[in-house]
Amino acid sequence: MQALRISLLATHAVPVTQFCEKILGTTITYKLIEWTFFAHFCGGQFTNEVTGTVEALDKQRIGSILDYAAEAPGADGGAVAIQGMKALSMATDLKYCESRHKFDETMALNVMCVVNAGNMLSKYGDGFAAVKLSGLTDPLLLARVSAVQLSLRQAWVHFFSEEEIPLEECRVVVGFKLNDRCQPVDRVREGMRRMSTSQPMSQAEEDAILALLDVKGNGEIDYLRYVQVVTDAVLNPTAATAATLKPYLRHLPSLTDVELKMWRELEYRVQIVMSVAMELGIRVMVDAEQSFYQMAIDDLVRRHQRLYNKHEPMIYNTYQCYLRHGKQRLINDIARAEDEGWILAVKAVRGAYVEQENRVANAHHYASPIWPNADATHRCYNEVATHIMNLIRENPTKPIGVLFGTHNPDSLKLISDALLQLPSHHNSRVAFAQLYGMADHLTVGLANAGMKVYKYIPYGPIKETTEYLGRRASENNSVLKGARPEERTYVAKELLRRFLPWKQ
Repeated sequence: MQALRISLLATHAVPVTQFCEKILGTTITYKLIEWTFFAHFCGGQFTNEVTGTVEALDKQRIGSILDYAAEAPGADGGAVAIQGMKALSMATDLKYCESRHKFDETMALNVMCVVNAGNMLSKYGDGFAAVKLSGLTDPLLLARVSAVQLSLRQAWVHFFSEEEIPLEECRVVVGFKLNDRCQPVDRVREGMRRMSTSQPMSQAEEDAILALLDVKGNGEIDYLRYVQVVTDAVLNPTAATAATLKPYLRHLPSLTDVELKMWRELEYRVQIVMSVAMELGIRVMVDAEQSFYQMAIDDLVRRHQRLYNKHEPMIYNTYQCYLRHGKQRLINDIARAEDEGWILAVKAVRGAYVEQENRVANAHHYASPIWPNADATHRCYNEVATHIMNLIRENPTKPIGVLFGTHNPDSLKLISDALLQLPSHHNSRVAFAQLYGMADHLTVGLANAGMKVYKYIPYGPIKETTEYLGRRASENNSVLKGARPEERTYVAKELLRRFLPWKQ
């Protein structure tokens, strides 16, 4: 029953808040939130409050990951649920929110988070700033760019197979439908000809495109290079490579002038946030989001990893293991980092958008990207953890940055056992994290064992963070259901204590 009560409260957190506002008024409602959920799950409203939280954690040898917890309007995927990724890939008349002021304001808040992290962490241990890129533009643009990128991957599949694979299932091609990362030039040429029968390319055009893709000149086309080169041309049609690829790109979806302008503005905002962080020496963790936004986010993150992860891991991307392609996505990025000469930086999590992902997949009749049950997710997480730890063990001199975000004791034991088998100087390359207000017994235990461990600390004005808290509660409903009895008991007792202090 206790788990059921927590589950119901989590699922209906936002409607309950709206109901209380109507009955009790805004002031009383948000004061109740401040005393209860906000005080338990957030580090504070103002800088001095957050500083106190960071200082208290530092005294326990626990680091901090600061996250200004404002939500992006429209980031719930409603527009994607209505249209679907296939329709989005071909759309040319989408209506966007082009409020530069709003997105620039969110950029300023992210810069403020980075600066606060710099000020606090220079005094109290080390840590990170967390950023969420969907707040820097209309999330529909991220979905549109991701849909176009999916079409590039679907084209690769059609080079070698007549099989019709739904667009949404082409998120990661290598390792699933195609087991070979590299394909002979002649085979790629045949595929290009099949897809361009309505407007064939000339021999000279084919040769120029294949020469661009076959950078090593060994007669093979690397899938990962194909994805990067073609994506760059789609997102920057004025680039020299775009002119070479034009005969190929005319057979694929493209972005409108408005979308290209919005994308350039997004790139600028991301660059401002990242450059400030690098100037202050603050590591950045980019939050993962829904799969229908993630491909565009990955492209932005990798661009900055190439720029700033040359000498040490500074910008971390997040890998969600509740996704069926979660491990392969990591493997692809390991290969990219190796080939391109930058340091891989990974935050591994299970994931937080189960309900949205399944709802959109069901609405548009494609296989859900989510594993069917919690056991499969746990298995994938542990496989990813094992793969990373083996990578460190087998390449002791190769730099890497890894943070395992998990509340699961079995995963923590698996990783910590592997970590203890490594030389002590490797310990600084691996860290752990838990959400603020949850799994404190695990966090403190890891710190006492000499492990690097952090708390993920959302903060900000109560009214602005209420939507964040509601989503966090709703999407972590599955976490609470799957939590061990002692964790559910602790959360329930603490919230009861805050609601009814005379019951202590």
